[in-house]
Amino acid sequence: MLQIFLHFSQECICASPTFAPYAIPLFMEKLSSDLTESKAASLECFLACVGSYSPAQLEPHLKDVWNSCKQEIMGIRATRPSAQVQHSD
Repeated sequence: MLQIFLHFSQECICASPTFAPYAIPLFMEKLSSDLTESKAASLECFLACVGSYSPAQLEPHLKDVWNSCKQEIMGIRATRPSAQVQHSD
């Protein structure tokens, strides 16, 4: 049942490039999830939408998508330095 829901949700999100400004940030959010299934579903949906969205809609997000994928592949998480480190000047 969940797979059916995911399939039809993906078809709806990919159906129109109008969804791009909302869908791509959602994909990025899901890529930072701790759940492997969530990350896989997000990437799968993103890849399905690439054919529907224009390069102009995709381009502003490609660097973030690449960085998220690279971090996932390398097994690293982006972390921010503590406030102490940031203000050590």
